[in-house]
Amino acid sequence: MYNPQDIADRIKKQAKQKHISIKDLLSDCELGVNTISQLSKGQTIAYSSLVKIADKLECSIDYLIGRTRVVKVIDLPNDLAELIIRKYKENDIDTFITLDDIIQAPQMNMKNYFVRNIDFDKILEIYKRAKKHNDDIMSSDDYLAMFKEYTFKILGYDASGYVITPANYSKLKLIYNVYKDSFIA
Repeated sequence: MYNPQDIADRIKKQAKQKHISIKDLLSDCELGVNTISQLSKGQTIAYSSLVKIADKLECSIDYLIGRTRVVKVIDLPNDLAELIIRKYKENDIDTFITLDDIIQAPQMNMKNYFVRNIDFDKILEIYKRAKKHNDDIMSSDDYLAMFKEYTFKILGYDASGYVITPANYSKLKLIYNVYKDSFIA
């Protein structure tokens, strides 16, 4: 189920980026003045209301409910979409790694991000390809220092992996952007 508080936070964030006050947003969408407040307190919102808000904020409903980090879906002409796909195939897109697949976002009251042991080789691959594309990025030692090893017991089994602080996650995203650029260049 989707978290109403998170939906309220995304609506507030998107409204702020669009320079739209919550009061104006709700008025333009013909919604009650307490709609966002009620969401923040855990109440749900009608789908039709969410559609109005998404349209006004020029974002997708999937973004508002947290199913994607992509704010707006872009409808590309078929020839442009085929060109992009062809370009990725030329660059061995089969090896393309997405952060969403290997990084686990903080849960509940936790602050840090997590990488499972089995995904750490992908973290290394991101760095290697990014460094090959742009030698000016941070050193290998600095990159590896961003990840702190952890182990804990869960249901009688040892679970282990790596912790990434929010500050280091921001650095990782910069490296990841270089990695992504390497597929296009």
